[in-house]
Amino acid sequence: MKIAGSIGLMNYGDGIGILKKFFVYEKYRSAPYHLGRKLFQELLSFARQHSITTLILDTPKNTNRAHSFYQKAGFIKITKEELPVLYDYPYKDSDFFMLLLS
Repeated sequence: MKIAGSIGLMNYGDGIGILKKFFVYEKYRSAPYHLGRKLFQELLSFARQHSITTLILDTPKNTNRAHSFYQKAGFIKITKEELPVLYDYPYKDSDFFMLLLS
């Protein structure tokens, strides 16, 4: 058995979740699998069940495909100064995104 993708959610508290370690191997990204969409939908369902109302994430600036996915999913790009919380993120040159869950 091999892993085809991963997604994680860190509960920061106060209704804030931080999306972590979201990746899908290229073979499984589009038809017929659409694994990224499926993993993300599971994460949204889990977040709502656990009273998370805001999702934030960081991603390297040069990952245009990921940025496109997040924006299509409803995330808005924000600045580091607009982050609702402070947390450690792995890349110095990151872009930040936020999604308000209804």
